Amino acid sequence: MSRPVLGVNVGTHDAAAAVVAEGRVLAAGEEKRFSRAKHTKAFSEGAIRYCPDEAGLEPRDVDRVALFVDPRWRLLLPLTNLYHGFPASLGSLISDLRKFRYRNAAPTGVHSGWRSSDQQPWPSSFWANSRLASGEAHALGRGTA
Repeated sequence: MSRPVLGVNVGTHDAAAAVVAEGRVLAAGEEKRFSRAKHTKAFSEGAIRYCPDEAGLEPRDVDRVALFVDPRWRLLLPLTNLYHGFPASLGSLISDLRKFRYRNAAPTGVHSGWRSSDQQPWPSSFWANSRLASGEAHALGRGTA
């Protein structure tokens, strides 16, 4: 069996996580089931804790953590809004571009920067054997749905 991948959707509509191996979804969960907050963009902490456990895995068994980050989409949306609302939308473009820069830098700091709800860093054992993949998570999700 191929090593499982933990897919994480965070920072966009409906935060969630899933564990996938050999094209099969072993476990999946939306953050709203754990936080009771609908359409949350919060960090998917509850879903991330749930998925490996539900799949019968230890965190060290996860080969890769894949983030749903598609920089092209995140840049295209502000540009589309600029086009349709110009010139009034010019101010929001600057704000969106700042967010774009911040959000696309976030995956590089995942191992040390993500914190649990009690503001404690995630244990290093959670990330010890996993590689972080961003960008390809979008394709990963399409291939398994």
